[in-house]
Formats: sequence, C-alpha cells, structure tokens
Amino acid sequence: GKRLPKANVVGAPISGFFLDHASDGFKRKTKSELVQLHNMTSAFLPACLAQFPPDQAARCFFPQHYAQHIASPWFAFNSRYDLYQLQHTIGLPCLLYNRPCNRTEQAEVRKYGHDFLSALTPVLSDRNGGVISACGG
Repeated sequence: GKRLPKANVVGAPISGFFLDHASDGFKRKTKSELVQLHNMTSAFLPACLAQFPPDQAARCFFPQHYAQHIASPWFAFNSRYDLYQLQHTIGLPCLLYNRPCNRTEQAEVRKYGHDFLSALTPVLSDRNGGVISACGG
C-alpha cells in the first residue's frame, strides 16, 4: 500500500480553529472588553500582538492570527462548517431553528466554508497539518 508522509505530532489543540469572521463584530467587541477588563494582553503571543493596534489585541484570541507564531508543530481536527459559528456568529435562521436553508442561507454556509479554508491554509505547513471534515458539528 501507499505510505503516508512521516508525521511528528507534538500538539493537537482541543479548542478548534474558531474563525475571526467579518460578520462577528459582537464577539470581537466582547473579547476586546475581556482583554481590557482582565489586562489579558500578557497571555497573548507577542508576535501576534505586533500584528494589530492595541485596541485590536483581542484578535489574538483567534487561531488564524496566532497559529503561525506557535513554535511547536500542531495538528488540528476541525469541521469546515462549524455549526456553533454558523448558528451564533453568522446567525443563520435555518440552522438556529432547524429548518431547511434557503438559497441565500446556503450561499452563506458555502462562503463560511471558503472563508474557513482561506484562514486555515496560510498557517498549514510542513510542520503543521490537520484533518478538516466537511460535516457540521
């Protein structure tokens, strides 16, 4: 049989690759308030903080902004279509109320999947990898 490339997995995050999505101004604002309230900037990677003005430090909560600065190799397990984010961040009524999605909502789901892969792809490398399913969950 065909052999898979050698992989040395050192880290496997359990929190998932939660997307800093353009439609999620509320979560970004909430995280920003948490960072200020608890003076959390010391918990973020300095290289991530350097990417943003101080009032946007909360963006370092999201892996698309900090993953490239992690020194240890990592391997992510994630769904391309995160049900929680589609329900609560994007706010798709069809997923919130468990009904069939109309064409507009289906287009939003596809856009989210595209945005997810666009955010994840730049941080994948010879050292980092992942298994990305196409199932929601």
